[in-house]
Amino acid sequence: MLRDFHYYCVGVLAKAAGFQEDDALTIAYASQYVDNSTESEPINVGDMIFDPVRTAQYGVDSYGWSAQKRIFIPFHFLPPRPLETTQYSFITEPNSVFAHMIWNEAEKEDDSLYRLCRMGVALHTLADTWAHQGFSGRYNKENDVENIQIHDGDKWKRLILENIYLDFLPQIGHAEAGYFPDQSYRVWKYRKNKPKKMIPPRYNMQEFSNAAEAIYNLLHAADKSAPDHSIPWSEIKDKIGDLFADPEENLDNRCAMWRETFEDILDTEKFKYNRRKWREDALDPKRKGDVDWDDFEPSDFKRLRFPMKPGFHDTPWVQFHRAARKQRHFVLENLL
Repeated sequence: MLRDFHYYCVGVLAKAAGFQEDDALTIAYASQYVDNSTESEPINVGDMIFDPVRTAQYGVDSYGWSAQKRIFIPFHFLPPRPLETTQYSFITEPNSVFAHMIWNEAEKEDDSLYRLCRMGVALHTLADTWAHQGFSGRYNKENDVENIQIHDGDKWKRLILENIYLDFLPQIGHAEAGYFPDQSYRVWKYRKNKPKKMIPPRYNMQEFSNAAEAIYNLLHAADKSAPDHSIPWSEIKDKIGDLFADPEENLDNRCAMWRETFEDILDTEKFKYNRRKWREDALDPKRKGDVDWDDFEPSDFKRLRFPMKPGFHDTPWVQFHRAARKQRHFVLENLL
């Protein structure tokens, strides 16, 4: 799933489920930041060294087992059950037992910023169980994708150039399927080579709607320090379904549509995502480029120096990394 779901849809669901606006947007930001936390090396903050948790990985480093074990599996391609069960598999299944175990661990934390961040991280992983179903976070032939076809009008269209290009990508997660699993409006199908079979058509709109309803129900049932007025699922599901079905391909435009559609429940100025905001608020960089580190090499982090701001440890950025570390530990503890 992409930013339109992980931030905008989750923000709407949290607010509709009865969370105060700021709390709802904190949950949503933590959910989306799982796809943006590329800080991979210790960072100098004042007289201390802060060791963040990387939850997003791109490029050739994905081939390493360390990235697969520490990033893809705990946050994006969760196995359906812990290792100790007899039906163990690495392949993600929607709405899985393991995903609900993670949510339960997050939801029972004390009511605080840390809890909200844990909930957001857990919801990212839960949502991805629908979009990433059928794929695993490890390098394996079970992720070999062939013959992708999309539904175009009233017929199936086999993608020629895309199939050639995507076949060169690593068999990790849904790399060989490109963005098709993450785009809510897609109707598509493909062939797997292990085992060799044609996967039935995937109606992403329905899968995303199922994910949204499940997340709404969890958020609605969750304890809240100061509950706000809630909105029944029946009153928002059609609007959400229409947004999922809209064929607009530009992601920024899709996100703008969420803000406009739900301007009656969320302030449109607050309801914007900036991947650098939590970094900037916590670290107070002299230059914005100091926190624009998505393409940094490990050695680039060594030159960074940030002041220790009062309340640094209580910032959402720090609490996000605490939450991500706790989830990663919980997942790996149940897989070893």
